[in-house]
Amino acid sequence: MKSTVFVLFALASCALCGCTSPDMQTGEEAESIIRKVFQTDLPVSAVDSHTSSTDLMTAVVYGRFECDEADLAGFLETSTLASDTLEAGANPLRGIEQANLAWWQPASLQDTSAIEGVWEVGASVADCCLVAGREVETERTVVYFMVVYENKGSTGLRPDVKADSN
Repeated sequence: MKSTVFVLFALASCALCGCTSPDMQTGEEAESIIRKVFQTDLPVSAVDSHTSSTDLMTAVVYGRFECDEADLAGFLETSTLASDTLEAGANPLRGIEQANLAWWQPASLQDTSAIEGVWEVGASVADCCLVAGREVETERTVVYFMVVYENKGSTGLRPDVKADSN
């Protein structure tokens, strides 16, 4: 019974961010999902937007977009990551591989900065890692992110996130 409730919860929390099944989106569909995840508009200069989502045991959204470096700061300031700080030189997504996503190449970034944040979305917790940097082929800033949505009471939460005792 407990695992059934968790699976149903994971599906419901993924629906909150706009993803209902394992799926890949580009362009306006991807931009819409990114807006829902970060609760702010994409930078005006954003191009080449991609997202992919899964909602099996835990809802996960992967994404990528390119923008001007100056526009990224404004995006972060108005997003759910506003209280978190970019860490220069970090790339925690380097080892996260997605063979079925040709656009998912966070290991190819140079001059990286990363930001990690956690926020509540209804009865779940969104645990996000965002990495920005440059690819050799472009002068634009390339942004990759992975957001995991979990039930606040699950045992899979990061150690620094406490489940409600209510």
